[in-house]
Amino acid sequence: MPYVKLVEVNGVILDKPIITHDQIAGGGIVVFTMSSTIEEWGNDPEVLQSLGFRVVRLLKRDMRSMSYV
Repeated sequence: MPYVKLVEVNGVILDKPIITHDQIAGGGIVVFTMSSTIEEWGNDPEVLQSLGFRVVRLLKRDMRSMSYV
């Protein structure tokens, strides 16, 4: 299963898993770089909580142990 390693919007690497309407409303290029392993990008508990996800378990040594609801 592929995982997102990083995302670029119009040549700018995103630091959070958020693409705004303004970034793509007039057209644009979105490039996803994928990985075969779970990446830290997009799994920051603080960012996920700000998006309304509740982080119910986090073990930094094993990203597969993270779950969100």
